Amino acid sequence: AKALPSSNTKLHQAGLSLAPNPTSGEVAIRFGELEEAAEISLEIHNALGQLVLYKDFGKAAQLDEKLDLGRLNSGLYFVSVKAGGERFEQKLIISKD
Repeated sequence: AKALPSSNTKLHQAGLSLAPNPTSGEVAIRFGELEEAAEISLEIHNALGQLVLYKDFGKAAQLDEKLDLGRLNSGLYFVSVKAGGERFEQKLIISKD
């Protein structure tokens, strides 16, 4: 991922929340609110940059989804939500006992 200027980064993280983080499998992904509905999609990449999950949510102004990531191995992942022309990214840690 290319580095954004620091003034931009806060803005780009403000709209996306992941809980719990770290998680053992299930994570609630909340995103919003957009001023107007946009095409929203979600991608999760592992630390090697490989796409491990893709979901298309169609046109929406916000997102409130529970995902079960129990099939993924423990480690660091990057969750990114694309909404219209914007991209919001957060790190997610999966930690299993």
